[in-house]
Amino acid sequence: MAKGDGIEERLIEFAVRIIALCTKLSPTAADRHIANRSIQTTRSNLR
Repeated sequence: MAKGDGIEERLIEFAVRIIALCTKLSPTAADRHIANRSIQTTRSNLR
């Protein structure tokens, strides 16, 4: 298996895990900021 094999599936799994984590954060301003930045970073990696 080459180093890049399965990268698309791993990125999608990572995105799903980040979204699941963000939905469990409390609704404080700090947690919303962390959630927004995490989702933005994940989306940029999927492009």
